[in-house]
Amino acid sequence: YGEYTVRLSDKTTVKLNSESTLTYPVQFKGKERKIRLTGEAYLEVTPDTSRRFIVEVAGTTVNVLGTTFNVNASAPNGNVATTLVTGKVEVDNGTATTIIAPGTTSGNARIEVKKVDTNVVTAWVRDMFYFDEKPLGEIMQELSCWYEFEVIFEKEGLKQRKFTIETSRYEDIDKVLK
Repeated sequence: YGEYTVRLSDKTTVKLNSESTLTYPVQFKGKERKIRLTGEAYLEVTPDTSRRFIVEVAGTTVNVLGTTFNVNASAPNGNVATTLVTGKVEVDNGTATTIIAPGTTSGNARIEVKKVDTNVVTAWVRDMFYFDEKPLGEIMQELSCWYEFEVIFEKEGLKQRKFTIETSRYEDIDKVLK
């Protein structure tokens, strides 16, 4: 587990989160630069006005000209969340298409766009966990994947208790749980 950074032939940088995969050509050819993603990645795309950069992820296509953004298809509900940090991207899920602005995220079947704190969404890129008023069930699910342990709740109601936590992803698990 952990992250992995890939530098593509066009100098685009892709940082993959744990449990994510990237499929890409050794050399981009033709009029577009296309990659496939499962899971979550943070991309810094090298601008190239003659060739679009395309990310295909869980039935959603993200078209890019040159930008920095996070795309996450690892949510339990199956949504693909695209969060724009800088630049401009177009999100197409097969039924709807929308262009999102920096500081916004899009997700779900209707491509709902909303404002977000990009520092929260991209905390993992800085080797941090940042949960802002998140239910304990979701927090523990993410921690259990990262630290490779199983969580059992004795009381189902505890899963809904919300917490705000910021900690290093490489902190000892005992300290994180405290």
